[in-house]
Amino acid sequence: TRYISVTGVQTCALPILNYAHAYGDAEAAFEEAIQIFRKVFGPGSYPEILTLMNLASAEGAQGKTQEAYDHRSEGIVMLEKLAPNDLYLAGTSRMGLSELEVSLGKPEAAVKSATRAVELLSKVRPANDISLVDAHITLARAEASVGRLEEASARLKSNLGLMEAQARLRASTDGPGVLAQVGWSYERALDTAWLTHDMETGFRIAQLMVETDASAA
Repeated sequence: TRYISVTGVQTCALPILNYAHAYGDAEAAFEEAIQIFRKVFGPGSYPEILTLMNLASAEGAQGKTQEAYDHRSEGIVMLEKLAPNDLYLAGTSRMGLSELEVSLGKPEAAVKSATRAVELLSKVRPANDISLVDAHITLARAEASVGRLEEASARLKSNLGLMEAQARLRASTDGPGVLAQVGWSYERALDTAWLTHDMETGFRIAQLMVETDASAA
């Protein structure tokens, strides 16, 4: 969102402040919901697990990385006990865990989590599914963080075409929602390209981001 009547600094700051307030409200609501679910269903219920994952996302968005890591880890342990066959949630949860592990300076753990995410999602999603593609991008970022730059760059390049194809294929039916998700993937892919010093791929991703923004407008 742009605010044409304020300065450039304010243009950036206002949306950030609004989002921070929203995430803070969401965090409080999720914490309250977890207590309710524990009273109603007992500890470790499916609603509690889902809410723990949402709580971790809200905390991560506010920079509360350790808290987010603890809650996401807790939710994953519960999920393995309650619903071991929910491979999609298990896979996407480990994607988020990998991102947090990179931020916390645990790169080897991040590679392990992202590798498991790819394995799980590969069982329930086609190769061109955006969630699976995003898991590969997460793994590439983790690989880059441990110095496996060639592997990370190759993985990144092999999934860029799928990301672009998904955006074009689904834009006409799903609209800006899907394009926004792909755009978020592009941002993480761009970060990975810089980590691997792959300038050519980085510039290509930046170009695709501009095209995606134009399509979503």
